[in-house]
Amino acid sequence: MKKVSRVLVISHMYPRASHPAGGIFVHEQVKKLRELGVDARVITGDPLWINTLNPLKILGGLRSWWRAPAMDWSMQDGVPVINFPYIVSSSFLPYQAHVYTYSIAALRCVQQIQHSWNFQLIHSHTAYLDGTAGSKISHEYGIPFIITEHTGPFCTLTRTSFLKRKTEKALNLAALIIAVSQSLLNDIKKEINLRKTGLVVPNVVDVNLFVDNERRPDSNWVKALWVGHFVPVKRVDLLIRAVKLVKDRIPNFVLTLVGSGELESDLRHLVNDLGLEGNINFAGPSDRKNLPRHYCANDFLIISSASETFGVVAIEAMSCGIPVLSTNCGGPAEIIANPDVGMVVGMEISDLADGIVQMVKNNNFQKDKIRKYAVENYSGTIIAKNLMNIYNEVVNV
Repeated sequence: MKKVSRVLVISHMYPRASHPAGGIFVHEQVKKLRELGVDARVITGDPLWINTLNPLKILGGLRSWWRAPAMDWSMQDGVPVINFPYIVSSSFLPYQAHVYTYSIAALRCVQQIQHSWNFQLIHSHTAYLDGTAGSKISHEYGIPFIITEHTGPFCTLTRTSFLKRKTEKALNLAALIIAVSQSLLNDIKKEINLRKTGLVVPNVVDVNLFVDNERRPDSNWVKALWVGHFVPVKRVDLLIRAVKLVKDRIPNFVLTLVGSGELESDLRHLVNDLGLEGNINFAGPSDRKNLPRHYCANDFLIISSASETFGVVAIEAMSCGIPVLSTNCGGPAEIIANPDVGMVVGMEISDLADGIVQMVKNNNFQKDKIRKYAVENYSGTIIAKNLMNIYNEVVNV
């Protein structure tokens, strides 16, 4: 049986200086694969914007891209990475063209590295951009490729006939499809004509980073935490309104919001309008190294989303020994399948409010048991070993 030892990972979601947490789950998965002996390397596309209608400037931009120096690996936290540029424009190219410029640029990148590094398998993360590029490279070199889908809600990849067609084609060309949760896999099957069964492999969480740092006791307040981006799908406004209901039943309840985003100003106004300044704190964004401190300073985490494909924050909290309250929004509900680690409630304001009250009253959560659940099911070693078995099965078909 042939064993896979060299894997090319293609992911437009990958940590960058401008967004160090973006695609961190891909990075941590690759890093763990390398620790277990797989030479996994990453190529990731960076948009090269050419926003002009001047033909000479367009030609100059394209010429500059074509004549760019040869690409080579740079080490990023122990992982060899190439950031390849691909042409993007809002003036002379429709958005549909970007999937083609991405694939062309990825293929050009591989042409420069393939002679010195013979990979045996291509692992694309998400179908539309990376899966399409993976299919082109697979066809060019006769190397199998697989796709891990993360996109949620998945209907964003089927909202136009063009997006749906390209997404469906990439998924059906792949040797294997992986979804990060069963709910996402179910959504994929509902949205497109999938000719494969698919597998579920969850994201990786660094359980060595997210550890219990001995929370400081505070008998005056009952503390809960929310972590994420202030965008509509997270429904932080609904959570704030739920806290208004909770305040009447638990006056000493306080919620800390860690994050930032487009809705922050509206949410701050809502807190003031509801008179919740003493019950809701805006802590601002946090880098990953400081997140364990936030988790461990609170009694439980809340997820209020309308839709989540996975729910990395749930695993991060559990790894710190913190239980999780989540709406029935997809991935987190699967993570909290064990009542020893948290609770899943309905999607309404009253559901969240009642859930918060129940979490406060439940004193049976054991942080050692919660952390053990996270480590045994979502640690990098567990997930990476599973992927290594999948890789070997794919190349030996």
